Amino acid sequence: MIKLAKFFLRLFLRLLYRVEVTGMENYHIAGDRVLIVANHTSLLDGVLLYAWLPETPTFAINTEIASRPAFKPFLWFVELFEMDPRNPLSVKSMVKFLKEDRKAVMFPEGRITVTGTLMKIYEGPGLIADKSEASILPIAIEGAQFSRFSYMKGSSSVYWFPKIQMHVLPAEQITLGNNLSGNERRKQAALQMQDIMYRVIYTCTNQNQTLFEQLLESKNRFGKKQIILEDLKRETLDYKGLILRSLVLSQLIKKRTKAAEHVGVLLPNVNAMAITFFALQFIGRIPAMLNYTSGALTIKRCCKTADIHTVLTSRQFIEKANLDTVINELSQAVNIVYLEDFKSEVSLFTKLFALYKSRNPKRHYLKQQINSNPQAAAVILFTSGSEGQPKGVVLSHQNLLSNFAQVRCHINFKTTDIVFCCLPLFHSFGL
Repeated sequence: MIKLAKFFLRLFLRLLYRVEVTGMENYHIAGDRVLIVANHTSLLDGVLLYAWLPETPTFAINTEIASRPAFKPFLWFVELFEMDPRNPLSVKSMVKFLKEDRKAVMFPEGRITVTGTLMKIYEGPGLIADKSEASILPIAIEGAQFSRFSYMKGSSSVYWFPKIQMHVLPAEQITLGNNLSGNERRKQAALQMQDIMYRVIYTCTNQNQTLFEQLLESKNRFGKKQIILEDLKRETLDYKGLILRSLVLSQLIKKRTKAAEHVGVLLPNVNAMAITFFALQFIGRIPAMLNYTSGALTIKRCCKTADIHTVLTSRQFIEKANLDTVINELSQAVNIVYLEDFKSEVSLFTKLFALYKSRNPKRHYLKQQINSNPQAAAVILFTSGSEGQPKGVVLSHQNLLSNFAQVRCHINFKTTDIVFCCLPLFHSFGL
């Protein structure tokens, strides 16, 4: 009866939320005594875990939450272990329960996130795992925080049926030395549990894709009309505008460059920089971000180091930044292409073709014969050259998305945030 109920529940959830589950093999090798921990994103979390976990584990739940009427229907399907993670007697009862070689599900945050990042991790879960010597099976839930069942309304994009993914990670254990005891042991166990939960949040970000694929995924998640850029001219760009303009520009750049070519980018922090960056990503060219403050000699050395033959820049920028001398010297070594010159080449056909591709940009992106491997080069940055020749630093798509995933563990990025980028994009922090 339970298996049949789970089957139909999974079918229903897949239909609504397109649920994907990976790493279930880790559940089967975790052992008999297992503390299953997951990030708490929404009211759907317990239902998702109940539906996909092969067995029906006991859910350890806060006493106050268990008393709410909304949780009464849940009692019909699962066994709840009511506990207060701050109460020593409650913690001891949970330890005794796990020592009987049983499995239990616990949300170490204690409550559903209202920020999108981890809430406070209580000491209880770490202490329980340590005292019971249970394996800790982390499960990452991603996407449910955007559902109507989350507590994120008003601080992020919330809609009815977001895509939900669950990743079952390899089991771990709390490892503490025998010399630790009392309050210090409890603190160290809590810190280790917190590290495990940070890895859970880190896993929630899909790093196995390219930057352009991540752009398209963000557009689908937050909506094509979500404004994402504004430059010093006070001109705004939404996802739709950025992608469409990138597709138009990519057709023009493609005629002047070769596949996988390193293309120099000499532009300030304006919307045109982002459009150029993603236009190059779409056609599989690798942007090399040039430092326009470093002088002609250093820029020429950078071009030689990275084998750059074409540099994209702007006449307006060159004039306002007084870089005429730099460009004159640089033009002796590379081909200078001004973005303004592309305007005369933008025909009605070019616009219509870009509009057609923007209807399904991922399909057109993948059908091109370019290297869309996440570990392939995505961008080239340069060192200052203060100790000799500038060095080229090649960063992959995975490098950049991994860095984002690390920062996301600690900073709650919301659609309502405004981030001022004061550093130039040829600088690693600016980029």
